[in-house]
Amino acid sequence: MPRARRWLLAAVLVLALLEAGLRWGVGLGQPVLARLDPVTEYELIGPAEYRRRGNRIAINSLGMRAGEPGQGPRILLVGDSVVYGGTELDQSETIAARLDAALAACGAQALPVAVSSWGPVNQAAWLRREGVQDARAAALVVSAHDLHDVPRPGETEVPD
Repeated sequence: MPRARRWLLAAVLVLALLEAGLRWGVGLGQPVLARLDPVTEYELIGPAEYRRRGNRIAINSLGMRAGEPGQGPRILLVGDSVVYGGTELDQSETIAARLDAALAACGAQALPVAVSSWGPVNQAAWLRREGVQDARAAALVVSAHDLHDVPRPGETEVPD
């Protein structure tokens, strides 16, 4: 086999391994996590489980980053990327998951109502549409940088 052909074959093999590592190891190239929504501007796509940068991201049937709502008492965690956790955190490291672990003994569940960059208008729109999900309490996490975030008609981008 000529030398140039071996180099070409080696380069193709390296690129294929790099592609596989980025796609399945890191989670790049996976489906998008959010879609445009006429009510909330954008929302998470679920129920589904994704991998991003090696982190597990589970979206429930309500479109929130948490397990499916259980039968016990619920506490809503209304917020933005702080509550959502971003793709830099594994599911087990989110505020809702940590609160769930602390509440496990009493059977209560933390239910996040949060997506990256959601401001109060987005959160209120989701709550109007989906209700409070029989929650007994709620915590509101407000980030000053999202207070001015108002949905724009015709928006075509969703956060990662």
